[in-house]
Amino acid sequence: MNVYFDASVIVSFVINDALSSRVEAYITREKPTAVVSDFAAAEVASALNLRVRAGTIAPDSARAALGQMDLWRAQAAAACLLTSTDILVADAFLRRLDLPLRAPDAIHLAIAQRLDVEIATGDLRMKDCASRLGIKLAAI
Repeated sequence: MNVYFDASVIVSFVINDALSSRVEAYITREKPTAVVSDFAAAEVASALNLRVRAGTIAPDSARAALGQMDLWRAQAAAACLLTSTDILVADAFLRRLDLPLRAPDAIHLAIAQRLDVEIATGDLRMKDCASRLGIKLAAI
């Protein structure tokens, strides 16, 4: 089963944080094929960069986590490229004005909708928006 992994899930997969045990349990239980977009990978790099600047992880740890993500993507994940249509759909989601979405989350939801796959996210607000948009959710 293909499941789109957003950046929150990937970060929790490559470093230990509050969501890590749930992500690990989900992967062990469901054995999904993770679909990872180039956009999600860039957002993971951004999240790790932010943690380095905040001093919550060391640069070497962030580099190791990025290397782990790159290896995992190459060996076990299905690649997905962001398209201009994804941006247009994300813009439409944001223009509804009734969904508490940030642009990156809207882009992840648009990709999952285009691929017609479940989305794995640790973001409760994003889960609510996915449900309201009819996008299937992975049970993390």
